[in-house]
Amino acid sequence: MTLIDNNTSAAQIASPADAWTPTRAAARFAADAARIAELESALTAAQQRAVTAETDQITEGSDPRLHDFWVRAGETAYSEGFCEEYDRIAEAMGGVGREREWDVEMEVTLTFTYTHTATCRDEDDAYEIARDSLSESDMREALSWASLDWTTEHVSTDRS
Repeated sequence: MTLIDNNTSAAQIASPADAWTPTRAAARFAADAARIAELESALTAAQQRAVTAETDQITEGSDPRLHDFWVRAGETAYSEGFCEEYDRIAEAMGGVGREREWDVEMEVTLTFTYTHTATCRDEDDAYEIARDSLSESDMREALSWASLDWTTEHVSTDRS
């Protein structure tokens, strides 16, 4: 819709549909009033949630309002040497635990397809020749281009 005011000439109006009419103005006013009412309602609801968040009693250590507290408490526990005590309290109260480094040991089994051409009399001999000719460098080369499958098995986890 073209904005029409006192400085708009008749030639600037693209069509009669763009012209200001009392009916269009009333419709626009009603739409704007409805949007304003919608925004006021959303604002009131947000203000009520803010008051509730500020005034409701905290009964659980896992309350999101305590997140920053738990993070600072964990940092203080670390710098003051109270890590074990903090960890017990945070766990018992549902607080935010400290992040720590862990050394994780796993056994990894890789599976890939390796092809070797052998010249011999039967398939048993062919397998033996291929198996015996497979070297670490052949495996490294195959790993560089092969599509891999792997499995892991957890061996141990210790704190760093």
